Formats: sequence, C-alpha cells, structure tokens
Amino acid sequence: MIISINGRDIIQWILDETIEIENHLHNTEKWIGASATEDNLTGYQCISGNNAFGAEVLLLDIANTPIEAGKTKFDLHRVVPVAVSVATAYLLRIVWGSGTFAAAITARQYTTVPFMGTGLGSNISGAASEVICKRIPAGYKVWAQIKNATNLATMNFLIGIHEYTV
Repeated sequence: MIISINGRDIIQWILDETIEIENHLHNTEKWIGASATEDNLTGYQCISGNNAFGAEVLLLDIANTPIEAGKTKFDLHRVVPVAVSVATAYLLRIVWGSGTFAAAITARQYTTVPFMGTGLGSNISGAASEVICKRIPAGYKVWAQIKNATNLATMNFLIGIHEYTV
C-alpha cells in the first residue's frame, strides 16, 4: 500500500519538502533598502493611520526581481527596523501580487509582522525579525504598510530576501 499526501507518494513528498528546506536554509540573502537598491542603508518608510494601516509603500516593482539571473521565486525572509517615531507596538503588513495592491489584499496575499518600537529615531534595538511568507514569483510587486495607535507614526526598515530557482 502506498501512502500519499495530496495525491503524491509520501516518499516523494518528504524528498520535495527536504529539498525546499535545504534551499531555504542554505541560500544567500540580499538586503534591500529604499528605491529597491541592494545594500542600501536608507530604509523604506511607512506611515501609519490612526490605529489603522496607513498608505501602502511599494517595496519591489515588477523589474526588481529576480536580482540574480535565472531565479524564479523569492521570499521576503527578514525585516530590520532602522528608525521609528514612537516607542509603541507596530504591525508591519507585507503584501504581494501581480496586479494592484487592492487586488492583493482582497486575495489575502499578505503576512503581518509585529514590532515593538523600543527606542526612538535611529536608537532602536534593530534586530532583524523573521517574516513568514509564501514563495513569491519573480516579477511580482511587494508593498508594505504599518499600523500604530499613533496617527502618522513612522517606521523605516530594510528587507532581506532569498531567491530560488524552483
């Protein structure tokens, strides 16, 4: 008797999952700042609404990925805040899609990462936070927006991405 998961042989499924994990763990990471420029220390800046998500900011446009020729997918792996305006909790929402921001939100193509603004300005303890996100096809757009209890709170941040060929 062959055991299967979603119509695939269990052995093949384990092999596929192991390869995916290996690709994720043994990979390179590209850090990107404002203007989607690699190794740019100027962070993207998002502005919150009043206890609501603020306007979206385009992080990556269709021409920004792949960074390495031949890569077909990427994941936004980590985010590091480099400056915040208030020392309170933030939610950073990362959104991806091939169409509009609104269409991506409707399709629930986003993930959310909490941050605590533990210092003001650039004096924050800016440790990178993991982002849990699906693999995104190269050429997709990526946006971000933040939520804070303070209207017009700001967060500046850098993003780290991994690229894949599968």
